[in-house]
Amino acid sequence: MSLSSALSNATSGLAAASRSAETIANNVANSMTEGYGRREIRLVANSLGGVGNGVSVDGVSRVVNQTAMNERRLAEAAYGSQAPKVAFYQSLESTLGAPDQPNSISSQVSDIEAALVTATANPENTQQLSRVVSSFKSFATTINSASDTLKQIRESADQGISESVKTLNTSLKSIEDLNVQIRAVTVSNGNANGLIDERQRVIDTISEIIPIKEVPSSYGTVRILTPNGTTLVDNEAAQFSFSSSYPITPDMTVASGALSELTLSGAASTAGTVDSIIEGGSLSSQFEVRDKLAVEEQTRLDTLAETLVNQFSTASLDPTLSAAPGLFTDAGGSITPGNELGLAGRLTVNPAIDPAQGGEVWRLRDGIGATTPGPVGNREIISGLNNLMKGNEPDGSQSPNNSVLSISTGIVSAITGERISSESVQAYFSSNSIVFKQIELEAGVDTDQELQELLLVEQSYAANAQILATIDEMLQSLLRI
Repeated sequence: MSLSSALSNATSGLAAASRSAETIANNVANSMTEGYGRREIRLVANSLGGVGNGVSVDGVSRVVNQTAMNERRLAEAAYGSQAPKVAFYQSLESTLGAPDQPNSISSQVSDIEAALVTATANPENTQQLSRVVSSFKSFATTINSASDTLKQIRESADQGISESVKTLNTSLKSIEDLNVQIRAVTVSNGNANGLIDERQRVIDTISEIIPIKEVPSSYGTVRILTPNGTTLVDNEAAQFSFSSSYPITPDMTVASGALSELTLSGAASTAGTVDSIIEGGSLSSQFEVRDKLAVEEQTRLDTLAETLVNQFSTASLDPTLSAAPGLFTDAGGSITPGNELGLAGRLTVNPAIDPAQGGEVWRLRDGIGATTPGPVGNREIISGLNNLMKGNEPDGSQSPNNSVLSISTGIVSAITGERISSESVQAYFSSNSIVFKQIELEAGVDTDQELQELLLVEQSYAANAQILATIDEMLQSLLRI
């Protein structure tokens, strides 16, 4: 081998070692960067006429575990699908109170029953009557608050859908643009790894909203598919459409045309309905909260409110009522047939017994329709109220109706059960996400491993430098002859 060939080989070795050190330094610097794919340089041995001619850098590879990444994204989407449900049940449970909490709706029913027992024993005591009225008002207010909470939850879900759709459309368009840039760089034999990192971060953003899979395509580009086979990004990006609504009242639904549904346009291929395309992510759960879960709970609260208005307005309980509303009212009046939806938000105690609304507490004892106080020892109506709270007829006879306590407790217990179930499912998918994330990280940057690689690079660089120094001495010896 000539000295010139040896010099060329050592120089190429120095260049390769320098490029390796640069790559390792870049890996270490980005060890905490989200979405960064570890880099590895590709070295190839050069030859000239069948004789070794040094080494050259063939390129820089981006190392990722694509399978683990796809599975991690699906697990994150499944985890995200439970978040709106958990938040929904937690919020509603907080408003109604868990059964063991002192201010829960169940505790308030127990307070009403205790106040009625005391008032039955002392019907002449206006303070005891006031306590009963106050207990009924607190109970009605809690039901009102729960109805308001459902309204706010539906509005929040609707706004969340709008924001998610904006993020989706922006991200899908970004992937389309990045695909174009990556293709151009790859075709020109450039390094597109930085653009690929950016694209991965964008795809991760989408995977938190809907479940997707990334499928490699030509020249470094990718296609984005949903589990049901719909292609959201190929050459061009699909776009979702949605219109938010505010305010949202209990009667507003997609079926009535008052609320917007999701539509999709521009997809390279579609399979199934739009609902099936987004199924399994946070976006689908936001729709479920707005259009199903909150509506179901509103119906249950309205049923409770209707039961209160109807059961506590019978002539067998209070002969003075006639056609007037009873103890509980629909915003001060009787229920209008066909207008039961949203009744929980309008439930009030009859103004006739509420001093805060110009009423008198003695009407609780003598009859809501009474114009003057009756005998102070009359306990028949108060006793009848107590029987109704227990689910019996006013005269104490057995009734097929459930007690107010059992209905109220049933609502809270069901909500608590759904909350626990949703949290358990969420925890399961969180564990899955962590497992796949760990597998994915095994192909990522390990600073200890990178530093070990750097030691080998340092040795290689020193060895090639030593060869250069030796060749230099040999050349200098020739020049001195």
